[in-house]
Amino acid sequence: MLALISGGIDTFLDETIPDAGELFDYICINRLRYDDQNVISRIDATPFDFEGKAIALEAICKHYGVTLTEAVFVGEGNNDASVARVAGLSIAYPPHGEVIPTLSRVEIADDDLLKIVEHVL
Repeated sequence: MLALISGGIDTFLDETIPDAGELFDYICINRLRYDDQNVISRIDATPFDFEGKAIALEAICKHYGVTLTEAVFVGEGNNDASVARVAGLSIAYPPHGEVIPTLSRVEIADDDLLKIVEHVL
């Protein structure tokens, strides 16, 4: 099961990972809504940023019958601190700031997703 819990905006996700809906089982992200003139009319904000990321992970684990100790979280910023504390394995990739590396068991400084695989499989 693969989930994306992000404080980012769906437009950026769509540009960087156009097939994200097919790759992830669950996506929690801020969503921009547009009117008929294609102008942003509102934002559906995710409640799952900062402290809410841990709540999202707990809910996802419960839904899929997985324990938090079985969960792996990969994050890079200070808004990932709450979830880094509760995940069984927390990976700082590539870390920004000082908070996430100190809370994570694994730190991957290189921007190379393949380096995550050896810690997950």
